[in-house]
Amino acid sequence: FQPENEYYSGFNYYGVKSDTGAYLCYNKDTGVKERYDLTQDWSKQSSFNCKVTITTTSEANFKVITPNDGHDDGENSYIVLGDIYSNHAYDPKGLIFDTYAGKDDLNNDIYKNIYVYLKPNCTATEKEDGTYNFTYDDPSTYNCFKWRVQCGDNKALDVPFFAFTRGKASVIFVLPENTLYYAGYQNYTGHISIFEKMLNMSAITESTKISGGMPAFSSTMAETVFNNEGLIKQSVLQYYENNGEYIHNNLFLVAIDKNAQMNFDELQNVFCGFIYAPYMTFDTKAAGKGGMIGGLIVSDYEMPNTSNTYYAAIPYDYYDIFVDDSLSDEEKEEARFDYMEKLIANSGGEIGTIGSSSSRAWRKYGYN
Repeated sequence: FQPENEYYSGFNYYGVKSDTGAYLCYNKDTGVKERYDLTQDWSKQSSFNCKVTITTTSEANFKVITPNDGHDDGENSYIVLGDIYSNHAYDPKGLIFDTYAGKDDLNNDIYKNIYVYLKPNCTATEKEDGTYNFTYDDPSTYNCFKWRVQCGDNKALDVPFFAFTRGKASVIFVLPENTLYYAGYQNYTGHISIFEKMLNMSAITESTKISGGMPAFSSTMAETVFNNEGLIKQSVLQYYENNGEYIHNNLFLVAIDKNAQMNFDELQNVFCGFIYAPYMTFDTKAAGKGGMIGGLIVSDYEMPNTSNTYYAAIPYDYYDIFVDDSLSDEEKEEARFDYMEKLIANSGGEIGTIGSSSSRAWRKYGYN
């Protein structure tokens, strides 16, 4: 075992990986050394402590997380994301989930899907006006995940945050049961190439400093990348292919329980990807100049404000470009669904319909 005051590989769990792919872990809550195959039981994963350290001085750096930082089953990597720490308080912060996993024996690039379990990192209490009060003192009451950082003893920093994905493969964020996902002020979550193209920026690296967070979002920004059919423009794809890089929208936020919630009320937050939460109310009410590129499957939604921008994109676009473009149109239709179903199933979610005899008392809006 690693010393109890150190983290394996600077990230991840306390402990070391065994030959069978399980982890030998030190559970900080109980002080007991335990052995689990962490891909089989998400609830076990959430009981282990982990953190990401973003080392910054006067500039906003980005911490890169790769498939090698998680448990690897050969095709996918599984990571538990807990607290995020920084030694500099006020600049925007960010993580880059890079799906590049190295070279194979023939020197070909390997990319792997990354499943990120969003361990709750604060306590959210809803107020009478529908907004939330957040506290950070008692981890036993944590019921919310926010993209936030902790600097020293200050656990409540809400600086603009960037959750970038990078590379060819998909990233799937998994929201556990009874957890609120709260998108913060000027938060961008999506592929790094989409962000660079929309804002006309050069390639973002770990040392890049971004002044401010996500700017006001509009359909004009989305149309620099996507065409009117919700597909990435051929000229944009060609540009990235010519430079040996990737651009796509295959990021998923999956709620695996009826009682999970997602809130996108904060100003200028932008989510690029797809939400699969068939039991959830999608909630975004603020006059935020934010929005979304992608699509969602939810129970119902509350979107009274028209200043946000919602731009539909097609997840099948990713399959056709990066997975298998050799099938006939009829074969593709079934294969595309199978591929998306597999991504969801690996996260603990389940694709299906709710029968008329099912209780729908969990619905906040719509028909019960």
